[in-house]
Amino acid sequence: MPEWVNLWLNSSIQDMEALDSFSGQYVFISRNEGLRLNPLHLWMEGFSPELDFPRLAAARIERRFASAVTHPDNEFGSFYEAIIREASDTPWYGAVSAGDFWIRRLYPPDEEENVQEMETWEFLILLTIEKDLFVSQLDEIFERINPFPAPTRNQIEAINRVKGDFFSGF
Repeated sequence: MPEWVNLWLNSSIQDMEALDSFSGQYVFISRNEGLRLNPLHLWMEGFSPELDFPRLAAARIERRFASAVTHPDNEFGSFYEAIIREASDTPWYGAVSAGDFWIRRLYPPDEEENVQEMETWEFLILLTIEKDLFVSQLDEIFERINPFPAPTRNQIEAINRVKGDFFSGF
């Protein structure tokens, strides 16, 4: 099993990014699971960093903002939705597929629960992007968005607090 898969399963993205092999890069994992192998193979074959990375970037940006406060919709106002939407809609460049892996899980039958043996599949696609490139594109997004209604003064303070320390814990 590749080291990145082991870290992803048992640790965190930040631990993966601490590996020498990912020095200077942010790491993203696209994950899909199901009961049938063939549809997952088709998903993996059709995966495109250019088309699929914006969703991954937006999800990680959303998690970072949400981790900073208790009620992000209230504390960031319309900015919260605007940043997620813009990150999802932006054509990011520089993300590359750096590997993939799949895991087969076999669950034994449980006669007490009347459950038959079950097999599931989990597919992982590893993407990386240079940190400087990601930061510059995110800065452009921050500059470009114009949320409506405009955030209140307290919301602007909360937004600026997170933006100022955005990549700690990212």
